[in-house]
Order: sequence, then C-alpha cells, then structure tokens
Amino acid sequence: MCIRDSINADYMGKLGQYMNSYQQQEAQHTEDPVNFDKHIKISFLIICAISVLTCFARPDYNLPIFAFAYLFWLEDKTSDAKQRQTVNNQKIRFFALFIFSIIVDAIWIPIMWRYWLSSEFPKNYWESGIHKFVLICSGTNFFVKIISIFLVYTKDEIVKKGIKDVGEQLKAFFTCSVDTRLHSA
Repeated sequence: MCIRDSINADYMGKLGQYMNSYQQQEAQHTEDPVNFDKHIKISFLIICAISVLTCFARPDYNLPIFAFAYLFWLEDKTSDAKQRQTVNNQKIRFFALFIFSIIVDAIWIPIMWRYWLSSEFPKNYWESGIHKFVLICSGTNFFVKIISIFLVYTKDEIVKKGIKDVGEQLKAFFTCSVDTRLHSA
C-alpha cells in the first residue's frame, strides 16, 4: 500500500464521518416535533375566519392579508430557486404587514370600543349587539395575530434574517445620514 492510497483512505474515512455528522445535524434541524409550520398556517386560517365575522361592522383588511400569507407559506417548499427567492421576499413583506396590522388594531380597538359603547348609542340600539360582537372578535383576532407573529418570527429563519437585515440597513442609513450631516457642517 503506497502513501497515496493511505491518504486517500484516510481522507475518504474523514469525509464519510463528516457526511454522517452533517446528515445527523440536518435530521435534527428538520425534525419539528411540535410542527410549527402547521401551527402557523392554522393561525392564519383562524385569523381569516374571525376576519370574515368582523366584516359585519368593520372594513377588515385582515382577511386578504392573512389569506395571501397562508398561500405564500404553502409555497415554502418550492424547488425553483427564483420562485423560492420571490416567496422569501414576500414573506418578509407580509411579516411587516403583520406588524403594521397589529399597530392598526391596537389603535382601532380602543377608539371604537369607547365610541360604540359610549352613551351616544341608546341601550337598545339595533346595531349594539353587532358592535359588541365585532369588538370581541377583533380583540380575539388581535391576540391570535400576536401568537402567529411570534410563531413566524421564532420558526421561520428567512423572516428572522430578513428582519435583521432590514434593521442593519436602517441603522446604516441613519448612521450614514448623521455622519454626512456632521461632516458637511
């Protein structure tokens, strides 16, 4: 046996060990005992269902946002690289819309709660039941959205990386703007 053969055998043995450890690591990362992907999609569908009910007294934007988000999260397993990149970019945009919708709901619910349940409406006003129902559904939707945003951020590495990249870009933009203003003065 020559030196080259022993080096090749040693190299192949180490390569085999590396591949086995890599496959074990991949198996650990792909195992999802709780199946968060399924929970994310179910939370999107719950938000859509509640949004259908809130449309009685509120022009609700949650239905189209979370219905399209559900479809994008279904396309997560595509094999086409270009289509996958498009889906990943859209996921990051949808996550930003989720955050925006939470902010809008945090403003809308207290304002409408105070207005609809105020003394301006008589006790037996014909829409008072619908208003109370919509407020309860909107509050429930608000909490389900918080849970789904938490699940998306903790489970989806693409969204987490995209949010960090956006934060770094904003930091660089504002740092550059401040530095430019300081140097020009």
